[in-house]
Amino acid sequence: MKRFQDKKGRVLLVDAEQAESKQYRRPLLKAGFDVAEARTGTSALKKLEAEQFDVVVMDLKMPDVSGADLFRSLREYSPQARVIVMVGAAEKGATLPGTEGEAVKCLIKPITPRTLEREVSYAIRARRPVPTFRNYRGERCEPSLLSATSAKNEFGKVLDIVMRGGAVAVTKHDEPKAVIISLDDFKALSTGAARELNSLASDFDALLDHMQTREARAGMKRAFDASPEELGKAAVRAARKRA
Repeated sequence: MKRFQDKKGRVLLVDAEQAESKQYRRPLLKAGFDVAEARTGTSALKKLEAEQFDVVVMDLKMPDVSGADLFRSLREYSPQARVIVMVGAAEKGATLPGTEGEAVKCLIKPITPRTLEREVSYAIRARRPVPTFRNYRGERCEPSLLSATSAKNEFGKVLDIVMRGGAVAVTKHDEPKAVIISLDDFKALSTGAARELNSLASDFDALLDHMQTREARAGMKRAFDASPEELGKAAVRAARKRA
């Protein structure tokens, strides 16, 4: 996927109505967001597959796919993106199937520019990506995000991901709460810390032994007894040797 550098974040605006989409796009651009548009659910999914977005602002009603299908595909292509759903006044109170446990914001049209800017800004601030790590094969791994409900209902999919060296971050209210990894990764992570501590302990012991030798003690005594001029000359000689 492409990753874009921008000041305030990338927003995908999914709305079948061109005039309405431009009306919402203009204040977001003015506020400093990088905004892409999609007129259909299919084109939105193509953009999500090719690019990375921080927030998706989507109309509940699209001409080619249902809101529920679009949301499920959105979560598959871009699990870390925050979602803001736009609905008409007649659809107030409508629920989006498949969003249980997800922090999906719902805005009633018409939406004022100030409200839209505020909600998009909040969504980007609230977005907390899960850090990447290296699996037991040394490959950089970015955990997939699944809601607790999806993880429970699709546990076979979760197992398939982790057994192939991946990881799954389980979210509740759109915030990561747990990470599922393979046994090999768990062993690598748990023993890796012990190996590093053992290595540091060995290095410290070796340094301590070196400091206890007769030559080291004599050198330290000479350093403490030296005058400032002698210390300055010694520092110059050491610097010349390194050069």
